[in-house]
Amino acid sequence: MKTKNHTLSCYQYCNRVYDLIQKLEQIEDKRVHPSVKLPTVI
Repeated sequence: MKTKNHTLSCYQYCNRVYDLIQKLEQIEDKRVHPSVKLPTVI
């Protein structure tokens, strides 16, 4: 049971980090996109 909880928490942590990376990539895409002005992104 203990190992199962550890695996579940690790899985949730990995998902959280992956979501964070995706959000950062979206911000990078907006910054590169010419139609979005830089001050709105910052």
